[in-house]
Amino acid sequence: MEESRRVALRRAEAATRRPLVRRDLRAAQAELRIPEDEVDEGDLDGVRRTVQRVVAYLVDGEWAEVERISGGRRLSAADLADAVAEYGRTLVPLPEEGMRAVDVLPIDPAAWSRPDRRELAVHVPLWTREEGPSDLSLALTLVEAQDGTFDVEVDNVEVL
Repeated sequence: MEESRRVALRRAEAATRRPLVRRDLRAAQAELRIPEDEVDEGDLDGVRRTVQRVVAYLVDGEWAEVERISGGRRLSAADLADAVAEYGRTLVPLPEEGMRAVDVLPIDPAAWSRPDRRELAVHVPLWTREEGPSDLSLALTLVEAQDGTFDVEVDNVEVL
């Protein structure tokens, strides 16, 4: 099977595993970007640090590092590199405006992959040198670790 078809199939497979879709994130954003009753201030700091770390790896082309921290679930280093290369622009770190555009939603406990650890769906609009805010976005699932940090699952890099 040719590589681009495999990437497309993996992306489609990852998309079917998501309990939330983009329109759900936008609808929730209209009410409150991050539901205060379900995500506390400590979580926000952890989410911010995690998003900045993953985006920094993408900006630096550290595909293998993103695959390592995500355990290679859903997208491989090659998948990530292909998605960014296909977009054809240069990723840059998120400015403060970009961080404010990140959507974070708690995932319904019935959909958690590990019943004892909370999960958050995170949508990150990416920025490029050529465009500023771009059409490329990063979909993550963050799984609460016992030390208060988050484990990362990269669900998709996609053009919206």
